Amino acid sequence: MQARDQLQIGFSSPSSEQLLFLIWQLLQYDPRKRLTPAEALGHPYFAEEDHAHPEQGDHPNKYPTSRALQTQSTETTLQPPRSDEPNKFECPLCSKTFDLWNSCHQHVTKRKHGHRCQYHFNTATASNSLPFTCLSSHSLLPLDETSGYCDIQGRRSVIEDFHSIELNGDGTKFYGVFDGHRGNLAAKFAAKFLISDLKDVASANLDSYNNFTISRAFENLNSELLRRHPSDDSGSTATVAIKLADRLVVANIGDSRAILCSKNSGFRRQLTVDHNPANDNERNRILESGGEVASAGGILRVGGLAVSRAFGDSNVQGVISEPHSDFVHIPKECPDSSCFVILASDGLWDVVSNDDACLLSNDTLGEGGTFQDAAEALTLEAWVRGSMDNIGVCVVDI
Repeated sequence: MQARDQLQIGFSSPSSEQLLFLIWQLLQYDPRKRLTPAEALGHPYFAEEDHAHPEQGDHPNKYPTSRALQTQSTETTLQPPRSDEPNKFECPLCSKTFDLWNSCHQHVTKRKHGHRCQYHFNTATASNSLPFTCLSSHSLLPLDETSGYCDIQGRRSVIEDFHSIELNGDGTKFYGVFDGHRGNLAAKFAAKFLISDLKDVASANLDSYNNFTISRAFENLNSELLRRHPSDDSGSTATVAIKLADRLVVANIGDSRAILCSKNSGFRRQLTVDHNPANDNERNRILESGGEVASAGGILRVGGLAVSRAFGDSNVQGVISEPHSDFVHIPKECPDSSCFVILASDGLWDVVSNDDACLLSNDTLGEGGTFQDAAEALTLEAWVRGSMDNIGVCVVDI
């Protein structure tokens, strides 16, 4: 229930979150862990003092302790492993079929027969349609036809990708994608509170978004995360986009990425930096700070992590929460609403290039699809190409 309510809209008060935790304990599969009726009646939720909400001065704490957040198991499998892998790949132009995606992809690209193969699944008759549902999608988010979101657990045994979307009455829109590691608490915390921190540093002046204020918002959230959960070892990447009247503000830490695409010519530019030890600047910074970089599994890592900037990870020297920021002047770079942005976790970028992501999205939009359709098409493409991670994709029209 908590995982399905990623924005935690329905469980915002301390008492309702205690109720959620109580339900979770009552529904434990293992009878040794399940609460008895007598134990349930003794739960703090039923204590009168826990329903009281004393005043906290003029500035109530905006980081309420979430028992459900603290206790959610990161070992719980939310979806069973996929068994309906695609069993045939077909060229969209000449209809030649292949048993392997790589063979079909090479044929399509070399002969310029399109940008992607048609897929056929053992359990689905329709081609290029999701053989599963998004954990979260546009239908669960505030109505906005100019954006779409889809995430799946994929081939991982746990879900650590989360997101935030907030649409304000003044036309300002906030989008965020968060990819957790070593647990999901940091990602859920960031998804719940980072937008609020970004709004706080801007106050009433939306033009005040700059490198300094964005860095301050990221640092505020990281400090509060570490203060609230000092014993938690999880961490999270973050990629956020703030759509203003004439500007797009993008910031990131880690390897979740945002790219700018043209509806006419495809990939325009990458708006984020992949923060990992393979980046020369990042590796030098880590070593200068006293951290260590080592290769494991063919990947350079710091303290066992493949990312060098993240929220949390307090026990890994060299990992910081200082973001990279980029600013798009919409009338200059994207006149006549000619651009869109893709934000996604590395479950997409590990197997889909920037160019391919823009081209595939343009194909979907050009066929009359919505931005939700584009997000689902990219999610499916990453899964078909063999992504081994959670996959979270957000496509936003600007």
